[in-house]
Amino acid sequence: MRAWLDPERIAARGLTASDVVGAMREQNVQVSAGQLGAEPIEESDFLTLINARGRLETVEEFGDIVLKRGEGGEILRLADVARLEMGAGDYTLRSQLDGNNAVG
Repeated sequence: MRAWLDPERIAARGLTASDVVGAMREQNVQVSAGQLGAEPIEESDFLTLINARGRLETVEEFGDIVLKRGEGGEILRLADVARLEMGAGDYTLRSQLDGNNAVG
């Protein structure tokens, strides 16, 4: 994910690029899930799995990251101060011709 920050919008809201990066790191975490009622609890009558959502994946999910909450209840989100776009996971190039390696 790429976030192209608008420095004027960020400064106008009293934030810095470090504040934005911190919010992105804080709200895009991978969490471990588990079970309720599993060992080491003795003689449990139930076993419930805990399913937790992991890392963010889409532009919309990243755009919803909360950067700041105002006193009047207004919420500043990443999409309000940045242009977001999905980038390639890998920028290497592999060329083939008729199933054989070739020069690109």
